[in-house]
Amino acid sequence: MPRYGHGGTAAIPASTWRAAKFRFTKQHRPPVIPIEAYTGYDWGPLSDPQNSAVFPASGMVTVQVGPSGLGTLWKVTQAAISTTLGASDASTATLYAGQKGLATVVAAQSYAGGGDSGGLNDAVLHPGQYVICTWTGGTAGSTATLVVYGRERSLVV
Repeated sequence: MPRYGHGGTAAIPASTWRAAKFRFTKQHRPPVIPIEAYTGYDWGPLSDPQNSAVFPASGMVTVQVGPSGLGTLWKVTQAAISTTLGASDASTATLYAGQKGLATVVAAQSYAGGGDSGGLNDAVLHPGQYVICTWTGGTAGSTATLVVYGRERSLVV
């Protein structure tokens, strides 16, 4: 005869199929918010404002960062560049702002590619536009890093 628990029901041994039947619950998908519900904007810190790449044998590498997502906009004020060799790196770096392949606005030119910064004067970037830095004369195997500072506008409900 089964023993009764606190709730007045018979206790079911954990090793039986009946015990397993009561452990599972149906999972539900969270409600989907339609895009029309996003009617406002909010400013905050940049999401994913840095990127890096390893110098190949050619000594030339390009690193880019930029906004992504519907309604997202970046207002960038400054960019910092560095390499793992630091001040002893003899590479040069050119900083651009704009579309990849059409980045004609040179924001800064640095002969200290191992560590420097450049102002971007509140450049406004939409998805598909980037802050791009191209290093030349770098040491193969070292890492080049680009970090962008500014604010991001994104859609909110």
